[in-house]
Amino acid sequence: MPPVEFTNVLYVPSLHTNLFSILYLAMNRHFFISIWKDTISFIRNGHIAFKAKVTASNSAFLVGESIPTEEFAGLSSTATLALDWTLL
Repeated sequence: MPPVEFTNVLYVPSLHTNLFSILYLAMNRHFFISIWKDTISFIRNGHIAFKAKVTASNSAFLVGESIPTEEFAGLSSTATLALDWTLL
């Protein structure tokens, strides 16, 4: 599977994890969601875009890894502005 970038993901500190909406992906981003045993597949245009594994406590976690913001910023092809008070 090719790399996938998620945007507008809600981080909940007390959960120590991120949340995103499966219903939003299905209704607004045209994903087909397939759940079989302990795997959720997110399918778009006939191809699996990414998967999630379901735990014994019925929580699902995306299969993959996160790139820390510092590392990800270096992958961008666009320049960033210096952080100063005018950006706030």
